[in-house]
Amino acid sequence: MAALGAGIVAGGDLRAAVLALLEQPAYGAAAERVADEIAALPPVQDAIEVFARQASQPRTGLPRRYRSAAGHAIR
Repeated sequence: MAALGAGIVAGGDLRAAVLALLEQPAYGAAAERVADEIAALPPVQDAIEVFARQASQPRTGLPRRYRSAAGHAIR
């Protein structure tokens, strides 16, 4: 979150970090932008369906880079 401007690394003084977050409006504005971006993402269910579809397809073995020219597994 710190890299996005929506938070800070607290370090040793947690009280000062929390006060900075509460008192400086830029942190709240950045957090709202991050929240809007997250809200605009497709639902998690869409990703689950993609993964499930991929998992249900038959696997063809090792990727080509892990097989010899004769088709044997390279260790």
